[in-house]
Amino acid sequence: MSSMIFHCRRMESFDLLSIDLRGIRSEMKQIFLLIASYPDSILTFRGPLIVALQAGGLQVHVCAPGLPLGSEVRGKLEACGLTVHDLQLHRTGQNPFMDLLSFWSLWRLMRGVRPEIVMGYTIKPVIYGSLAAWFAGVPQRFALITGLGYAFQEGQARGGLRALVQRLYALALSRVEKVFFRTQMTSRYFGGAGCWHQVLTLVW
Repeated sequence: MSSMIFHCRRMESFDLLSIDLRGIRSEMKQIFLLIASYPDSILTFRGPLIVALQAGGLQVHVCAPGLPLGSEVRGKLEACGLTVHDLQLHRTGQNPFMDLLSFWSLWRLMRGVRPEIVMGYTIKPVIYGSLAAWFAGVPQRFALITGLGYAFQEGQARGGLRALVQRLYALALSRVEKVFFRTQMTSRYFGGAGCWHQVLTLVW
């Protein structure tokens, strides 16, 4: 496949998404669903993105495991005006049945919420979130890859896992409009592994 790579410096409000957001504005508030694997990371690392999306008039939903009703992190997220969904997802587990259950949970959530835009970050939210969004008919799908992750660390014992994750990434990223990378090194690795088709690289 042909590739398109754009290199940029850090942007304070994630303005790069505005190119796509402008094309779907309407009189009704659009829903942006952010999928995470670790709830504490949502405000810590995606806070500026969330603020920018809300300022742009989007209704932001977030989903991650470990966000039951009454939890402290959930309360902080809701205090920021976010709609919160507790997700059945095992971040580091390798049980195919549990992963299939995570995929089904994401698909069911998207069929109920009907977001116009979905973006996942870290391995499982990117892979299962992107595929679930495609199956659910979400119009715009994005992926944010912040690093290589456990499966890509050196070690022969993880060779089979790495090959499987590469194939899953290739399948999932072929179903998104753009892939956002945290570093150029990560984007080069994924490009060499044939895991993406169209890339917008963010460096910060």
